[in-house]
Amino acid sequence: MVPAVFKAAAASLRENGLFVFTLFANQADDCDFAVASRDKLAQSGCYAHSASYIERLARDCGFSVLELKQVVHEQDQDGNPVPGLLAVLRRETT
Repeated sequence: MVPAVFKAAAASLRENGLFVFTLFANQADDCDFAVASRDKLAQSGCYAHSASYIERLARDCGFSVLELKQVVHEQDQDGNPVPGLLAVLRRETT
């Protein structure tokens, strides 16, 4: 599913256009994506993605990575921070 989103964004953006988003972070970088490990997130079917997976998808879909950093994605129902990634990608010129 995620590669389709990257391809659609690349097809929709002008050259040098920005694709900016946040996502749940998969702390285990040896796994591209997984069901979110927090019980309350997993109840809603959330996935977490690794930074290396996002970097690879960006490159494969014609983006350069301007920023990929750890952020607090949101707070869970108990007010605890949920780790995430902020991605800022630029569509490369063809």
